[in-house]
Amino acid sequence: LKPRVRFLERSSGEVSPEEALALHLSPGSRVIRLRRLRFAGDKPLALENTAVPQSILRDPKAVKLSLYDALERINCRPTRALQRLRAVALDTEQAALLDLQAGSPALAIERRAFLDDGRVVEFTSSLYRGDAYDFVAELHSEKQT
Repeated sequence: LKPRVRFLERSSGEVSPEEALALHLSPGSRVIRLRRLRFAGDKPLALENTAVPQSILRDPKAVKLSLYDALERINCRPTRALQRLRAVALDTEQAALLDLQAGSPALAIERRAFLDDGRVVEFTSSLYRGDAYDFVAELHSEKQT
């Protein structure tokens, strides 16, 4: 299926309290914000809200399809990320955007991505359709001697 993105918002503004904490920014700092609906073919799969320090990425329109491609063009592609996954129920607006019923299950994924020097370059909160994903993890334990 062909991936595509529909931008619901591309803007810049003053950092919110949540963004300031996640991005390690001071109040009054500026961020760019991307609100995107991601598709596979015609099926909406994910709703993403992203904030990036405007000191790193000046123009929200620099992001066409991939944020990481835009960051790579300015030599600021992240090298490490922390992600949190949890199950949630979609509210009415979220469900409508993802073409589901309100209350449908979804995976909420929150990510902070870092540059080599430790700066946070991205804070993204995503909602993925619960009926479209299947995660498998391989776990290892260290042998005891």
